[in-house]
Amino acid sequence: VRSLDDSYLIADKDAERFDLGEYPTYLYDKNPFNDTKYLLNLDVLGQYIAPMLLRRTRGGRGGVESFDVYANWSAGVRYGREAVIGARKPYPSHVLQEELSSAEKEEEIRNLQQNVLSLAKEFPDTEFYVFFPPYSVVWWGDRYAEGSLKKMVTAQEVAISKMLSCKNIQIYGFTTDLEVITDLQNYRDAGHYGEWINSRILQEMAKKDSHFHVTKENAKEYGASLQKLLLSYPYDQIITQ
Repeated sequence: VRSLDDSYLIADKDAERFDLGEYPTYLYDKNPFNDTKYLLNLDVLGQYIAPMLLRRTRGGRGGVESFDVYANWSAGVRYGREAVIGARKPYPSHVLQEELSSAEKEEEIRNLQQNVLSLAKEFPDTEFYVFFPPYSVVWWGDRYAEGSLKKMVTAQEVAISKMLSCKNIQIYGFTTDLEVITDLQNYRDAGHYGEWINSRILQEMAKKDSHFHVTKENAKEYGASLQKLLLSYPYDQIITQ
């Protein structure tokens, strides 16, 4: 199961994030001696290994956490309209939207080919569940205000058309889940939703007939609903409600 974030579709195929720290590439080579950067790291020793050993001595589980617990921030944040909107001012009533250029489309296709499609083709017996996450209407309002909304809508349609060529990729589009994206109680900020939305996404994937499942048969219909919703939404009314 993999989230395909709209904000990274039109990115260089080799783009990396450095805001979360250094990539530990040394852990994946065949040199055991440079692993000391991890094994003797004070943060690792003090914040992770010591608590694990302490839990172990008290009869608890020593180490591995499930993905329901790992990096889960849900309980420690504030949700709702005030948290999401913050200091935003009302969006303008009309903003000229940029089109997806041919160069950007080519960049996106290279990105998809290297980081999504090639993996599915390398493992044809594995079923890949890829979904477009339900960003809030405020997130899309920000894209509208900066003039990139239409470009992003087109980019999502391009991604869907390319992924449909792989039989082992199941696509789900939660961008149009109005029940979720218009309820700001589901969000800590414009793009991050609560853990109950993760559960909702998985439950939809488990259904045989989820209307969020995008297939060759309904891709055009999904694209039309995507454009109708996002390109005509009254963003100028979000902040003033």
